Amino acid sequence: MHFVNSQTNDLATNSSVNSDDEMIKIITKIIEQEYELRINQTEFTYNRFVMHLRYYIKRMKKHEQISENDNSKLFNTMRHDEPEIYLVAKRIADYVDSQLDTNSNDDELFYLMIYVKRIVNKMNTQA
Repeated sequence: MHFVNSQTNDLATNSSVNSDDEMIKIITKIIEQEYELRINQTEFTYNRFVMHLRYYIKRMKKHEQISENDNSKLFNTMRHDEPEIYLVAKRIADYVDSQLDTNSNDDELFYLMIYVKRIVNKMNTQA
């Protein structure tokens, strides 16, 4: 896994940026509202997603992003096969980007799609 630094200087803190925990709560609500489900926040799948979000937010604050050269085909396939998952992941990325004044790349979106899909699948199997 490679990281791309999209800026060489440190991130100037934005006073409108929510705390990481607040951002994660809002992201959780985005998924719950989009899929009309209640996420069990004690589930391993959700906690794994939260861990991913914490690292995602941390990378974005540092203006570093995952950069995998081989993910474009997988990203495009998943985007085509799972348009709802893509739209939710895009909504999450747009929210994070608006809070941190960043621009998430396709690799970051791809990983968000994977984690959103896992949560939705897990919650749907429990319903």
